[in-house]
Amino acid sequence: MTDFLNTSQLDFIALKESFKNYLKHQSIFSDVDLEASNINVLLEIMAYNSYLNGVYLNMVGNENFMDSAVLRDTVISHAKELNYLPRSQHAAVAEISISAVVGDNPSLREIVIPKYSIFTTTGIVSANSTTSNYTFLNRDNIILQRQNSTTFSANGYIYEGSHVKEYFTVTSAEDQKFIISNRNIDIDSINVVVQASSSDTSNSIYTNATSLYGLNANSTVFFTQAFVDDKYEIIFGDNVFGKKPSVNNLVSIEYMISNGEAANGCKTFLFKGAQPKSQSYTILTINNASSGSDRETIKSIKFRAPRHHQAQSRAVTAEDYRILILNNFNDVSAVNVYGGEELDEPQYGKVFVSASSITGEVLSDNRKRDILEFLKLRTPLALDSEYIEPTYLNLLVKSNVIYNPTLTTLSVEQLKTKVRTAITNYNTTNLLNFDNDFRYSKFVAVIDASDPGIVSNSTDISMFKDYYPLLGTSLIFVIEFKNEIQQDDNTVSRQLTNEFTVNSSEFEYLGKPAFFGEDGAGIMFIYQYTSQGRKILNANCGTVNYSLGKIYINNIIIDSYSGSSLKFYATPKNKDIFVIRNSIIRIDSDLTNVTVKVV
Repeated sequence: MTDFLNTSQLDFIALKESFKNYLKHQSIFSDVDLEASNINVLLEIMAYNSYLNGVYLNMVGNENFMDSAVLRDTVISHAKELNYLPRSQHAAVAEISISAVVGDNPSLREIVIPKYSIFTTTGIVSANSTTSNYTFLNRDNIILQRQNSTTFSANGYIYEGSHVKEYFTVTSAEDQKFIISNRNIDIDSINVVVQASSSDTSNSIYTNATSLYGLNANSTVFFTQAFVDDKYEIIFGDNVFGKKPSVNNLVSIEYMISNGEAANGCKTFLFKGAQPKSQSYTILTINNASSGSDRETIKSIKFRAPRHHQAQSRAVTAEDYRILILNNFNDVSAVNVYGGEELDEPQYGKVFVSASSITGEVLSDNRKRDILEFLKLRTPLALDSEYIEPTYLNLLVKSNVIYNPTLTTLSVEQLKTKVRTAITNYNTTNLLNFDNDFRYSKFVAVIDASDPGIVSNSTDISMFKDYYPLLGTSLIFVIEFKNEIQQDDNTVSRQLTNEFTVNSSEFEYLGKPAFFGEDGAGIMFIYQYTSQGRKILNANCGTVNYSLGKIYINNIIIDSYSGSSLKFYATPKNKDIFVIRNSIIRIDSDLTNVTVKVV
């Protein structure tokens, strides 16, 4: 006899059946038709009620833990317990040189461009061919110094976004909150000033504090923490750790709101601030706008918050270095750290840091300095940090896809697009990081799985590296793939073809269009295509170490080269390709070649 009512199910039908089974074994309902309309309606209401309660309690249970929480506000609340501040929007920043030409005025010693002066871009073109214009501001005064009798100039930084100022009056309420109203704030731009009152303009500048170390009752500091709905809250001290504003004080909070990564790449700027008639301004861009990033995702918060807590704001282990840099530099997507003792020629007492930006571009010199200065305050005295540029190993994909037209409704072009999208997604998800190797079997499986109509694929992978030679100068350089290169037999028939396991893009040598090749025995040469076949221009310009994946080029002069770089191509010996230290593997989507044929 069933005398226990099971309501732990999260399935409506199962709950209803549980109620029916329970009633069937009750004597007072032994002769009742439980399928009758009236009692059936009651059973369904009871089942719905139990089902909804079960779902609600399950969701509540999930939100109690960061791992299973799905609501952004809940994840942020858990991160707050770990003293982790989720990343806000971060403004793109450009370095410029600004000069002003004025009339001959010996008494004029300098020209000040006041902070929050307006600079505009001529616009950047997006993928859908629409032009976007952005406003940039300088966060600090730019002081132009005299260069000659009529010209003043200086370098400075300008940040994308607009300037906002909010005011709060301090009340006697214990739970008063200072909530910043804009969701797109760049929290690095926050400035806080506390004024005595609306009639008394004496004030104190408060600075942002990230810990309680060194604080006392008179420290004029504020703390920033995340609030609900992607907003941020300013918190003041309690007169023990940090000075607490008094009743009727006027709190002024100024900051910038930005468009995040959308403004990256802006490179031409016009000064739109107040310009005296006697002055004309010229702006040259030193570094294009970069480092802009969007607010942190839920996935990123879940990953970084526990590790931030683990690092405790000190850099001891390699993981500490990674987490600290990722948490504090919004434009960095990947970090690799290794000790000098790991090098072929050990350098003890040094830590080498490499970082890749979210846009895939090289970090600016200013950003590299910021990273090293940031680490200097958090590392043991005996260690010296050095920045090493990441090296990119590019993959060239050539895929022949076989499909069955009866298993798909897509056209050949649509299938090509779908395969290319799958390759791009694989590149984003599985590569573009220092620790991510290329696994051939997983890659071809992704292509097969991109559409039900695909039966199989035959995919070839080759490696290439970009080299930027100094033109017109005798060069000695090494190209490192850090993966074994395929070595073919040195046969006569092979020497008569233009198929090599190592070759290059076109460049100009001795006034002629030329290419690099290798003879299969480790000797590099330079050749030219002619109507009569291959013509050797330099029979021995270097060597190849196939096992180490290195190309050595000696004493050649390159007059020019095609494209943005001189590319060296190599066929890998193994289908799996590996990274080491500061290497990152990426697939060049522009050069990906996909062909689709019917089975």
